This record gives sequence, structure tokens and C-alpha cells, in this order.
Amino acid sequence: MHRVQALLRQIAAALFVVLAMEGTAHAQSVDTRAQAFVRDGIDQVLEVLKDRRTSKPEKLAKLRAIFRVNFDHQTIGRFAAGRHYLHASPVERRRYLKALEDFVVSSYGRRMLKYSEQIDKRLKATDLFKITGTSPAGSRDIFVHSHINRLLLKPVRISWRLRRKQSKFRIVDVAIVGISQILLYRSDFTSEIRRRRRGLPGLTEGLIAKTGRVDPK
Repeated sequence: MHRVQALLRQIAAALFVVLAMEGTAHAQSVDTRAQAFVRDGIDQVLEVLKDRRTSKPEKLAKLRAIFRVNFDHQTIGRFAAGRHYLHASPVERRRYLKALEDFVVSSYGRRMLKYSEQIDKRLKATDLFKITGTSPAGSRDIFVHSHINRLLLKPVRISWRLRRKQSKFRIVDVAIVGISQILLYRSDFTSEIRRRRRGLPGLTEGLIAKTGRVDPK
């Protein structure tokens, strides 16, 4: 009897060690994949910016494709619009999300392209960008911490909040020097909704107007 109990304890201990090792390996795997996801996205953006043969409209189209694959626009848009998104119709939601994507691509994309001529074609992502680690973000998200190097200036700290959907990572927020961009969106969008007094459709109109000022037709 004692031998059986001792054997069971040994088996239980062995299982505990195996499961602990699997858990550690899984955590390391998640961290590694999350970092690789962010690094690959930066590489793709940098290749677009370094391209001297492609026109700016074509570059914007490429940046849009990268943003669409890497960012969870629905989660970002839903949080930024708050209860107004929940009360809107499916058609109003689709129109809003399209306007939000256009606004992000136009404002951030054109800002990136403004400096693309200054980027050395030999520059690698590792020269500009460094991942410094990861940390959990709530129960289902993970932060990938990084910084952008600047000549003669302090590096800019950027943390990417990732969420896994259908085994793939998507960016749901970006914190620049500790300031959450999705919270800034929510504050700005709440003000826009109050000003226009038309709920989500009013916000959509405001985004379309802002996009038109950034990227006139």
C-alpha cells in the first residue's frame, strides 16, 4: 500500500513538472510570437516607406492593407464610440468603421509618408526600432514594449496591446510614452458626438470631414 502511494506521489510530481514546463514553454511561445508579430509589422511599414519607385497613393494603399491586417478596427472602433456603437444599426456601424479606417490611414499614413524621403534605403528596422519586452494586459491581452530611436533625442516608448482572435494577433491599442491612443480617440469622439448631437452617424460625418481635410479628393 505504501509503495503504491509512493508511486502515485512520484507520478503526480512528474506530471506537475511536465505541466509546469509546458506552461512555461507556452508562455515563452506566446511572448515570442507576439514580439515577432509587431516586428514583422514594423518591417512591412518600413519597406513601404523606403520604396522610392512607388507613388504616394500606391504607398497609402499598401499601408492601408498593412493596417487592416494588423489592427482590430472593429474592437478599436467599438470602444472608441462607446454606447453609441451599441445603439447603432449594422449599416451605421459599417459606415462608421469604414470612415474610421479612412481617417487613420489618411492622417497617420500621410504623416509617415511625409518623412519617407528622409529614410535611408539601407536602414533596417533594427536600426530604428527595438523591442524591450512583454507583459500581460488584463486576462486575454499582451503588451509588447518597444522604443523608437531618434537621432540626438531620447527614444520614444511605444507599447502595443495585442489580442488573439482565432489564433491570430491583432493590435487593439497603442500607448505612446504611456498615453493610450484608444482612450484619446474615445475622448475626441465623445466630444464630436456631443457637438453634432446625432449619435454614431454624426461621428461618422465628422470623421469623413476630417479625412477630407487631410486627404482632399
